[in-house]
Amino acid sequence: STSRHLGALRSPSLPGLHHPGRTLRVQAVMKRPSATKGMKAMKAMKSKIAKGRMAKSQVYKGTREKTSGGLKASDIVRNRFGRFVSKKQSAAAKNRPWPKAIAAARKALGLTGFVPINRGPEGKALYAKAKAILAA
Repeated sequence: STSRHLGALRSPSLPGLHHPGRTLRVQAVMKRPSATKGMKAMKAMKSKIAKGRMAKSQVYKGTREKTSGGLKASDIVRNRFGRFVSKKQSAAAKNRPWPKAIAAARKALGLTGFVPINRGPEGKALYAKAKAILAA
């Protein structure tokens, strides 16, 4: 075939052999520049903003400055269950009418412990009394 014939005619792919009179140039061996010493890794900056489940706790204890919502240590208080909560929200919740009515009804009926509202005779009485207090 013609491709094999052409391959035989093709000159070898060695430099300097294409032209018989030409001499091979010797490349000067270049000195490789020494690698620059790498910089020491910087320590990641510790965030001042507390995030996640323990955010308010971290801010209250002083390990972080503020929560992602912007609460500072002065804005956080511990509730009766030991949870760290917003001082403003906690104060607002104490003035809501329904919980106040339930507390007054429990006191009036002499109920202690867990009483499901509107379930069972005690619960139904509690609900009715709370509704009456709320309406008054």
